[in-house]
Amino acid sequence: MTALLGGCASFAPYVPVEDGPFATLVVSSKITSWRPGSVGSTTLNFAIANEQGCGNFVKPEPATQERGEVKYKIPINKDILIGYARDSGVMTCNVSASFHATTAGAQYVLNGRVLGMQCALTVSEITAGSSTLIPLEPAFRDAWIGRKACKRRQDL
Repeated sequence: MTALLGGCASFAPYVPVEDGPFATLVVSSKITSWRPGSVGSTTLNFAIANEQGCGNFVKPEPATQERGEVKYKIPINKDILIGYARDSGVMTCNVSASFHATTAGAQYVLNGRVLGMQCALTVSEITAGSSTLIPLEPAFRDAWIGRKACKRRQDL
């Protein structure tokens, strides 16, 4: 007997934190989704890491012409896992990273771009009008479905 399984990875919608201190993850609509008429696609996924350093990526909000950015309420003192990918039809690149959200009320602004043939990802923390580039740490994405990410490859 042979069984065939098929389908797409589905991403659950993000459910924001309701209690406790939080920060805001700000994502430019330029890096959140495919646009009609464009040649390629750009996607960003993020997850809140659990105690084991892993999380399941959530479905990003779609980009719109009216909305220049999408904001997500995120908990502080947690690792945020990020997956960023760009496919232009000529080249494909992707990068996974993580950062630790530490400051209540801060905005963590995500910026993704292509440099040559590689994806580049930066996160800036904005507090009291001051912007600071924060260090990113490696993260690893499940290569089979792409829905799960972890801070350590062996935890996938």
